[in-house]
Amino acid sequence: MEPIEQYVKLLEKSIPSETMFIEALQDLMKDEIKEYIKEKIDKNVELKKEIKEAIKQYLEAKLKEVNAITMLSKVAAELGLAIMPADLKDQFLKSLVSVFSKEIDKTIDKTI
Repeated sequence: MEPIEQYVKLLEKSIPSETMFIEALQDLMKDEIKEYIKEKIDKNVELKKEIKEAIKQYLEAKLKEVNAITMLSKVAAELGLAIMPADLKDQFLKSLVSVFSKEIDKTIDKTI
């Protein structure tokens, strides 16, 4: 490859692509829209309170959802253990304890 071709290829690679410019413009537009919305919200105190309350309720609902999923997982694990044959259950529990103790040891080592 001739030096001029290498130079042109290097130049092409170093020039930002049009995608980068489009993404930058999109980010600028998003910022402008956010600023416009924030100004409108700040002018309407009642609307601002409603938005805060809605966000609070939404986050509480998400936490309840996570809690429910955790409870379902626990119940499913308990059910699995209840229907498991005794010898397999003992083997499974030993493996489980081994895995958790290794993870606990790693966590303790990281914190100390």
